[in-house]
Formats: sequence, structure tokens, C-alpha cells
Amino acid sequence: MSTKAKSKGKKKQRGERTASSWLIFALMTVYLVFMWMPFPFARVIYTALTGLVAAMAAHELMNAVKSKNQLLNVLTMGVSAFMPFVFSYGLKLPLLVILPLYVLAVLFIMVSMNKKTKFVDVLTALYSSLWISFGFSCFVLIRDIYIKYDGIYLKQEGFFFVMLVFGCSWVPDGLAYLVGKRFGKHKLCPVISPKKTVEGAAGGVLLSGVALLIVYVLYSLIVEHIYDITLFAAYGWLKYVYLYIITIVLCVISIFGDLAASVIKRNFGIKDYSQLFPGHGGIMDRFDSSLFVLPCIYGLITVLNL
Repeated sequence: MSTKAKSKGKKKQRGERTASSWLIFALMTVYLVFMWMPFPFARVIYTALTGLVAAMAAHELMNAVKSKNQLLNVLTMGVSAFMPFVFSYGLKLPLLVILPLYVLAVLFIMVSMNKKTKFVDVLTALYSSLWISFGFSCFVLIRDIYIKYDGIYLKQEGFFFVMLVFGCSWVPDGLAYLVGKRFGKHKLCPVISPKKTVEGAAGGVLLSGVALLIVYVLYSLIVEHIYDITLFAAYGWLKYVYLYIITIVLCVISIFGDLAASVIKRNFGIKDYSQLFPGHGGIMDRFDSSLFVLPCIYGLITVLNL
């Protein structure tokens, strides 16, 4: 391939990546708008979008392991889509009925359709429909912390926690790349991710803490101006210290989450989980680290307010 052709190809890839970036930004904006809106229909749409994303992630994982059992794939996607509704509307009784039936159905499929069902397909199905869907469902749980912990958290604070999830999942990766490109010398995990360096990861995490602290200050000023309330008022000035520490911890978790997702891709010989967003990959490529950050931040909220 000529140099001109290579240059044209790289330019096309950059264009696709930029277009995908704007598309992802637009979709996330719509998602956050429905999260914020108080109307009942907005709650339904927000939960349905979360379920859709969980189902798509499950589909990508089943494709990654090359599952040929379409019945198992569809069943996995269906349960994944249902889980966010369980947490959004408190459907504990239906869950207690459906979950055992689902597990039994998966085992029955494995036995009765053993010629085209591998054990790894079953494990991936259970992992996708239970753990991955729970991770996405944490978007719903975090949104509703002001209801669960009435008088302790405000709706605006729950909204900030969701933004913090995105920030801790995506900001460190970009900053780590910039720092690593300039100062990186020691490989972090050369076998899993050859481009990541120790210096880049450390710099990305520390700078992310500062960047997200600035975002919080700007957000809190906007909230104070519009609603005349102070976010996390009970913590005083210590909230900035707590926020920085929490951000650092979540950013570290995010990096390891990204590496864990890379291990899965390498094990099955794929570059991206899908081509849903050209240049960025699929749902799992964009939310791999978020699926580790989400349960951690929700767990932290729960533990601090038992």
C-alpha cells in the first residue's frame, strides 16, 4: 500500500472516530436528559434505554465467545434488558420467580442442545445477564439515591454521581494517553495493553482527580445559582478532599476494568466487541471500565449511609 493510500486511510479513520465521538456525546446527553426529567414517562424511557444498552452489551459478549445457540443468546439479552426494570420499579417478586427459572432454562439448554452449546457460552450468558446487567442497573440505583436516602442526598447530587461515573471511566484514559506519550517509559501491562505505561496511568489518574474536581466546582456553582442549594453541605470544605480521594480510587478501578475487558478480547482474538461506533468499538468497548466503577460507587454510597 502506498504512503498516500495509508495517509488517506488514517484520515478516514480519524473522521469516523470524530463522528462517532459526537454521536456518543449526543446519545449520552439524551440519556442524562431523561434521567433528570421528573415525568413518569421519562423514568420509563430512561430505564428502557438502560435495559437496551445492557441487552446490546450481552449480545456483544455472546458474539465475542462465538456462541452459536441463538435461543441462549436471545434469552440472555431478554433477561439483561429486564434487570434495570427490577431495580427501577422494585420488581423483587417477579425477579425471585424469573431468576431461578432463567438459571434452570440455561442449564436445560446446555444439556438438551449440547452439540452447539459450550460451557463458556453458558458462563458468558450468566455473567452478561446477571453481573453486566446489574452494573448498568446501577445507573438507575444511583439516580434514585435521593429517594432511597431521603433527606441525606439531593437529586442534584445523584446526578453528579452519574457524571462522576462517566468522568472516572473516560477521562483517565485520555489523560493517560497524553501523559504516557510525553513521559511514558515503563509498560503497565505490555501483554494486555502494550500502549499503556505506568507513568501515563499515574499521571492520568492524578490529573483526572483535578479535572473532575474542577467539573464539580463548576457544576455546584450552576446548581447553587439555579436552585439556591449547596451540594454536600454537611461535609463542609472536606467534601473537596473526599471527592478527590474517591475520584482517584475510582479512576484506578477504571483502569483495571479496562484491562480486564482487554483480557477478554485477547482471549477470544478480537480487537473490538463490535463496530457500533466506528473507531470506538461497541457498547462494551465504551462502558467496560464503567461496569466496574458503577457498582463500586453505588456500594460506597450504600456503605456510607447504612
